[in-house]
Amino acid sequence: MSGEHSDIATTLSPKAKSDLVKRAEWTAAILLSVVVVFLCIVRATHAGALWRDECESLQLARMPMATNLEYNSFPLLFPAVIRGYTALFGSGDVGLRLFGLAVGIALVAMAWIHSRIVREEVPLVFLVLIGLNTTFLTVGTSIRGYGLGSVLIVLAFGLTAKLLLKPTIRRLAAVFLSYFAGIQYLFFDAALLPAISLAVIAVWLVRGRFKWVLALLPVAVVCAASYIPYLKKTPLDVRTGVALVKSPVSLAAFWEQWKVACGVPASLMSILWLGIFFIAVSGAIWRLAIIWRRKPSPEFDLLIFGLLTILISIPGYFGFLRVLNSAPQPRYYVALLCLLAAAIDLIVANLALIEWIRWARVGFVSAAVVILPIAAWSKIIERQTNIDIVAEKLRQDASANDLIVVNPWYVGLSFDRYYHGPVRWMTVPEMSERRIHRYDLVKAKMQESEPLADIKAAMQLTLESGNRVWIVGGAAPPVKDLPLELHPAPDPTYGWDESSYRNVWSMQLGAFLQTHVINGGIVLGPASGVNADENVPLLNGKGWRD
Repeated sequence: MSGEHSDIATTLSPKAKSDLVKRAEWTAAILLSVVVVFLCIVRATHAGALWRDECESLQLARMPMATNLEYNSFPLLFPAVIRGYTALFGSGDVGLRLFGLAVGIALVAMAWIHSRIVREEVPLVFLVLIGLNTTFLTVGTSIRGYGLGSVLIVLAFGLTAKLLLKPTIRRLAAVFLSYFAGIQYLFFDAALLPAISLAVIAVWLVRGRFKWVLALLPVAVVCAASYIPYLKKTPLDVRTGVALVKSPVSLAAFWEQWKVACGVPASLMSILWLGIFFIAVSGAIWRLAIIWRRKPSPEFDLLIFGLLTILISIPGYFGFLRVLNSAPQPRYYVALLCLLAAAIDLIVANLALIEWIRWARVGFVSAAVVILPIAAWSKIIERQTNIDIVAEKLRQDASANDLIVVNPWYVGLSFDRYYHGPVRWMTVPEMSERRIHRYDLVKAKMQESEPLADIKAAMQLTLESGNRVWIVGGAAPPVKDLPLELHPAPDPTYGWDESSYRNVWSMQLGAFLQTHVINGGIVLGPASGVNADENVPLLNGKGWRD
């Protein structure tokens, strides 16, 4: 008898079981949030100097916005935010890395807001997929528009989900503001907001809420109309050389870069993303099939909304990149990944009405919060650039009558920020504007018959006078099967391909050094633990021979 009583006493009631899993969910969510904030702090303290794209963002924010719109890769709100921030906190590296940290913390806060306002849940899957994602931790917290623009797309998704369940004029106004802020901060948001809008419209049409469909249309019209100035004078406008950086976007390229964007290690993170994606989509379809004939419910509406957002956003985003005709880069996917993660999190939260799914979610998060930071640690502490180290070495060792040559030309954007010595420096080819990417100037150089003539003359004069030439970024040796010269653009073979001209210019520089420099060598090689996008060597040469 006493044994039977003991068994009954140790058996948990349904309410006790529910309380237990809820405590486990809250514990996991709080621990995960703390880990993500910690990783953002680690990233902010290890990212180091600004690399060239970040330097450009900072410089453009200080320039007149209207007259430099065509050179900006982001809408007007992003440079306005950077200008305001630097006016308050300065433009030093530490202050700007704190800006990136604030974006990371904003992501965690937005994850909580999204989960609480829609389903009164805690953020779990979203913070694993994004908060532990090295692409967000490195790109999203950089001085570019990808991070905060992605936070705004998550806000727009959450507010739209709330509007879907309980539409009011006040909530519609909040949705409008979130949409407008998103598209004015990040161009990629303009490719994702239609997916959110179409998803909510589809649910409203099924529910017969035609009034709210009509109410949402002016929001879409106003947001679209706000892009007219950008259509007239787009970033990297054709007149400024957009054809130089165009690249056809194939499904294979889209897929390969998506896998990289999933985070480090790519093999593990891409499998994790695909697994969660499959579970969410198939789970939503399975659950919808069960409740299809029941009365309208928030669960049904949210599952349809999340599922349609996923299914519309991916082909829509691919189509957007096709229109841009720009080769996909992992940073281009940050906003898409954030929206997909928010939709997946919403679906899983609805599926977690089933107890075993709730426990499985807690187990997944608990494993991820231990494994993923360890696997991605080397990427999280990676420096963005070594250009500040190179610049300091030149400040210490270069003499006033030496010459510094920066190759290729775009490394000059970050070198301009960090080199403060007296030595003259030039870019390959020499550019009259060295603070931002000016493809119109590159295009003009490509049309010249001798674009490096001024650089070669300056190097010859420096070497003949007994001074040194310093090469930031190195120079490529001539390759037997590649041409050492190209026709003034468009070349009969390479057309307007800027990268081909850039490679030829680097080989011309290398051939010049091999032919005419007597003594030279590597002063600094590429550093370890530095992002490959800007990890430049430093060479020098002395002595002239004909």
